[in-house]
Amino acid sequence: QPTRDPKQYFVVLPAEYQVILGSTLGDATLYFQGQSAGFFETKQYAHRSYLEWKAGQLTRFQPHMWDRMSQEHPASYLRTRQWPNLISLRQSFYPEGKKVIPKGLMSQLAPLGLAVWFEDDGSYHKKANKLATHGFTKEENEWLADYYFPHQWNMQPALDRKKRKDGNDFIYSLRFRVADSKMLAEIITPWLVPIMGYKVGLKP
Repeated sequence: QPTRDPKQYFVVLPAEYQVILGSTLGDATLYFQGQSAGFFETKQYAHRSYLEWKAGQLTRFQPHMWDRMSQEHPASYLRTRQWPNLISLRQSFYPEGKKVIPKGLMSQLAPLGLAVWFEDDGSYHKKANKLATHGFTKEENEWLADYYFPHQWNMQPALDRKKRKDGNDFIYSLRFRVADSKMLAEIITPWLVPIMGYKVGLKP
């Protein structure tokens, strides 16, 4: 167990690593300060229990949660203290300050990490899944669609694009066939937090 000293280094456990990896591919941010990095994520208040689950998985990182209950957008927040054992992940995801797909780490993404990624950014409609990969470039999305998912998970998603709201450039997402969506559900359902089961078509 870590002490209260954030400078202490401790080995990241496999489940912790998968939650951080999948979350950072999704909605989370790894922020840094000096030679340490911390985990930060926000969710709509309706999904607070999902964020609580993440906090429970990351107890050794000393998480803190709080809420902001505005009328229009009530939200929950999760932030950990900074730790030196997260700095290499921060450097992999933000080599030049902007989040990228860390291609060198993607082979390490296990079903738990994949489930977290889809819980963050996935959706389900008409028996098929989509993965919102809006924050990544066209080239990164092409790599995910044409190389990563076929080779790592035996799935072949299609690349969707739409104009940004400001009319400049496009944002991208991955659309999975019904057959691949069934395969995806088989892989990640055992790891899903119950409130997020709708991401694969499960009813609460």
